Amino acid sequence: MNGKFILIIFVVSIIFASLGYYQGTADIVDEPIVRETIAEYPAELGGIVSGDRITKLDGYSINTWNELTDLVKNRPNTEDDLVIERNGETFKRVIRTTTSIVPFDGAMDTVGVLGIYPEMIYSGVTPFEAVSIGWSRTLGSFVMIIESLRMIGSGEASVKDLGGPIMIAQLAGQTAEAGMIPFFTFMALLSVNLAFLNILPIQGMEGGDIFIHLVESLISRRMTCRTRLVIQHVVMA
Repeated sequence: MNGKFILIIFVVSIIFASLGYYQGTADIVDEPIVRETIAEYPAELGGIVSGDRITKLDGYSINTWNELTDLVKNRPNTEDDLVIERNGETFKRVIRTTTSIVPFDGAMDTVGVLGIYPEMIYSGVTPFEAVSIGWSRTLGSFVMIIESLRMIGSGEASVKDLGGPIMIAQLAGQTAEAGMIPFFTFMALLSVNLAFLNILPIQGMEGGDIFIHLVESLISRRMTCRTRLVIQHVVMA
């Protein structure tokens, strides 16, 4: 395996491990209490704020966060009556959910979204657990890239969803404004993407050299320059 690729993966795993050690493990508080709303999503636009407890949704009583998320997921693009408790007072809001596409049982599913985060409890981790978290997140990043490419190939996602240098710069700026943890997480994910592209069997990238050496080892002889050029043109196409 190429040394540069291994170095990138090692550095990325160290970043993820460091973030995991700093943040610890997060467990959801299973109460329907809003910790934070996402900007420009239905909850924020509908007046929900941090600390609100959602007790009912269209007449269904809600006692846990899981009950709330299950109801919302099953109601994409639906106008819902919410009963909210805030500072000892109870009031109603009418909010229309938006949608999000998520993987489910090997396919993609459209679910309802309010744009809220739950309360979280963070627990410390040992250095060994942090290393395990780092490798797990690195592997998960590769799986996410492969799944994204599969979705584009199957038509479940559009090539328009991909971004170029300008989008990367914009996202880097936005994550930097959000704090160092989101920024380093974004940088680690970007590095994984670059490492993945680097090992693709394309001439000019290290993956192309690995591919050529693999073919030559299988046929037990070196390929001519003409053959290499043909392979390069085919792969680039």
